[in-house]
Amino acid sequence: MTTAELSDHPAVRAWRRLYGRPQRVERVKRRSGKRKKSYVYRLTGEGLPNGSVIGKLSRPPDAEVERAVYEDVLDRIALRAIEYYGSCEDGETGHIWLFIEDAQGSKFAPLDQGHRVLAGRWLRTLHRLTAGLHQPAVLPHRSADYYLELLGSVKGAIETNLASPHLTDEYRAVLHRFLRQLDHLLAHWDRIVAVCNQFSPTLVHCDLGAKNARVREADGDRFFLPFDWESAGWGVPAADLAQLSARTSGSSVSPDLEAYRNCAGGSSSNRGAVLELATVGVIFRVLHMLDWLSWTLPTGKIGKAVGAIRGYNLELTQAVRQLELPARSLGATVRRVS
Repeated sequence: MTTAELSDHPAVRAWRRLYGRPQRVERVKRRSGKRKKSYVYRLTGEGLPNGSVIGKLSRPPDAEVERAVYEDVLDRIALRAIEYYGSCEDGETGHIWLFIEDAQGSKFAPLDQGHRVLAGRWLRTLHRLTAGLHQPAVLPHRSADYYLELLGSVKGAIETNLASPHLTDEYRAVLHRFLRQLDHLLAHWDRIVAVCNQFSPTLVHCDLGAKNARVREADGDRFFLPFDWESAGWGVPAADLAQLSARTSGSSVSPDLEAYRNCAGGSSSNRGAVLELATVGVIFRVLHMLDWLSWTLPTGKIGKAVGAIRGYNLELTQAVRQLELPARSLGATVRRVS
């Protein structure tokens, strides 16, 4: 990129309005999906915090949620988190630029027990410190009712596309089995609500995949750093505790539940209740991911979508069975998959 092109790049123009001029810009990723689209750039140069910052251009609804997390929640509690440098509107698109710390460090490894312990402690502190805060108006509710709406959305998308010409008989059979699973899940929704009612509403990340977290070392210590809060909300912290199996472990942080329960600075939570909440979290995470995936069903990518649905169906089957078991048996089952 030439000097002239660098100066004219929208990420550079936006950052310059806040702080100054970077020396280099590169696109990190473009994220798109159902109702969402964002562009992420890394700006580097002398004078920038730690030599680089991340500029994220998002549609206003997503950017406003993420901005509220940084400005109205994380900035008010004593918890180490990603640094937030400010925001400004993009004059050409009407979208919003957010500038945050470049989350350098090791990629989060869900199969690394040490990483999962760090995540469990960090999340327990987050949920404890935010449980008593007033919910920022811009943050959406993430109660059991929200996920019930997602269940209906996913079910409707699948039913609408059962007649797709891209479906083979095998694919159609997979979708029919999954619809039966959703009906079974719906029949047990009162059980899910009962589990959720045991916990106070908090800030919830809701999309805590391994790709959205780093583990950083500094001053002889290691700490967990999650980012990408655009799906965050206020509600029961089940989704953040989801323990997805090895088949989809790359999609979930799967924090250590014992570390979460016994984190210093907070009361020791009832073990059975936390295990049940994590099981409900599997259901919530699967519904969240399937709602995002459902937009691909009418396209030629339907084979990939059906393959993912087949795997998620196994996760839902296991979670529903766990919630139907007595509390004593539930603990052993959850420990086995986590």
